[in-house]
Amino acid sequence: MITLLLLGLGIALIGIGVYRYKGPVCVWYLDYGPATVGHSYQGIPGGISLILLALATLPVVSDKWGMPLVFLAIAVTILGLIFAPRLLKPAWLRWLEKEHGAILPILRQEIQKMGPEKWNRRINTQEELAEWINEVKMQRRRRAMGLDD
Repeated sequence: MITLLLLGLGIALIGIGVYRYKGPVCVWYLDYGPATVGHSYQGIPGGISLILLALATLPVVSDKWGMPLVFLAIAVTILGLIFAPRLLKPAWLRWLEKEHGAILPILRQEIQKMGPEKWNRRINTQEELAEWINEVKMQRRRRAMGLDD
């Protein structure tokens, strides 16, 4: 029974991770703090860890193979939590960090002002994200020059 539960949860986590990875540009990444950057996609290594644990609990797996599977699952979990593997970040997110990493705190502030629901309705592609970033930069410049109301 525990094997099926672990297997089911592992498959579900991988599915969630893949959906988040392949899905649209999402505010929940930018809305979180710097400590959680990239961890929104950790369903994939988490799911792999649970599947490894499920395999370790199979009656046909001897202790010779069961314990290494458990240790491998623990290692995958720890590495997945500590490091945000670059390949687990969608292309739009890698682009954002590379091209606009210096202004991520400003973008997070703007999202909080706008509200995540409005942002999610407005930003769905990398092109829309780029347009919004340019708007934010223009607004900031105008405020700095005293031209904004």
